[in-house]
Amino acid sequence: MRKIGYILAIATAFTYGFSGVLLKTVLDTGADTHTVLLFRVIIPIPFLVLVAKLRNQSLFIGRVTSPTMGLLGLLLILPWYFSIEATSRLPVGTSTIIIYSFPLISIIALRLLFGVKISKPTFFLSVGGFVGIYLLVGEHNNSLSSLGICLALLGAASLSFYVIFLNQFTKKLDSLIVTIHTLVFATIAVFSFTLLTKPLVINFDSKTWLSLLGSSLLSALGMVCFLPMTRALGVSKALVASNLQPIVTILLARVILAETLSMVQIFAVIVILCSVFSLQFVQDQ
Repeated sequence: MRKIGYILAIATAFTYGFSGVLLKTVLDTGADTHTVLLFRVIIPIPFLVLVAKLRNQSLFIGRVTSPTMGLLGLLLILPWYFSIEATSRLPVGTSTIIIYSFPLISIIALRLLFGVKISKPTFFLSVGGFVGIYLLVGEHNNSLSSLGICLALLGAASLSFYVIFLNQFTKKLDSLIVTIHTLVFATIAVFSFTLLTKPLVINFDSKTWLSLLGSSLLSALGMVCFLPMTRALGVSKALVASNLQPIVTILLARVILAETLSMVQIFAVIVILCSVFSLQFVQDQ
């Protein structure tokens, strides 16, 4: 079961990491962030519904579960919105690094709010991952957008609440069905907000559409993989394993977007990897 969890952790890291790089290529064209957010939640829905039908899964969740999915949809919008706004102002590797301070925030919140038992080694490994993330972004702080950093930190905090709620209230639900209904409610919320605040600005060329399509589908696939990963590893270990994602984003950004990678960042990547791979030797209480 644990091996499956680590495989899902790698898959989640790759899908979210590649999604972020493609998102950056969309935003660099000057695309409207509200429009990008709307299409990111709409595009994956028909594809995921098709997968559910091929698996003969019912899409019905019942009246009792619907409010939970509605709240999840609202909670999903916040980190995605802050992530898009931060990525439009910062290098994608940097924005992802800051946002992925969320595992430590989540672990502390789970312990304080829900009494989830977390072993000391797991906690210290999460701190190690956070230190690696700080090193990744720290040396460039003076040249970064302050607003971008604040937006990324808000993305980290809101993502923590989404992850906590997801794991506490969807334990008996299939991850694919959870993702579909979360995206449906998120679409309703984003579309309503966009209509009330500003008109949609759709001026994408074919390359931008392809990047947006790829980013949207990969982020949805990451959502589908994340929930079973937390069930296989346990939520605390899964959160520490999530630190793999900024590493993937940085490496892909280096290859695809030619973003720089310093020696300090390389050292930080090693710190994060050590924290993640040390998890296999830890037994939670």
